[in-house]
Amino acid sequence: MSLLTMKNLFKLSKLFLALALLPAWACAVSITITGEGSSDGTWDVTTATGTFNALQSQLETQEWWVDRALAIVFATELGASLGTPNTGQNFGPYFGYNTYGSDKTWLIAYRPPFYLFDSSISNTFSGVWAVATRAAVPDTGSTAALLGVGVVALAFARRKLG
Repeated sequence: MSLLTMKNLFKLSKLFLALALLPAWACAVSITITGEGSSDGTWDVTTATGTFNALQSQLETQEWWVDRALAIVFATELGASLGTPNTGQNFGPYFGYNTYGSDKTWLIAYRPPFYLFDSSISNTFSGVWAVATRAAVPDTGSTAALLGVGVVALAFARRKLG
């Protein structure tokens, strides 16, 4: 390999290292649920925009689906952390928890400063819905080891080029 190619590879490897060290940005809020049995733990809550009909398969897999009380717990814990994306009434994301007939969905939504909205909307009405996944437990041991190996490899490559 030519010296020019090695230098380019070295620059590219520094870029990848810098990108790996940057925190991952996502529009998610972590909340902690306690006192709810198997639902206890840390959850990353994001949003999905669309109608219930379009998002049905995703919304029906949410932890609070068919559990109004749990939807209230999640909505209360989230509060206005993701803002009030359902404009017009200034509601937080909808926590859909059950269908109502064949054309409506029951939902809970937070409305600042401390009000919970419990209602149903048409399945064809577009809104911003809450979507939650269990937060991943960070693997600090292997992540740190892998980072250390990368730093040593970069130092070694720089020494060879230097």
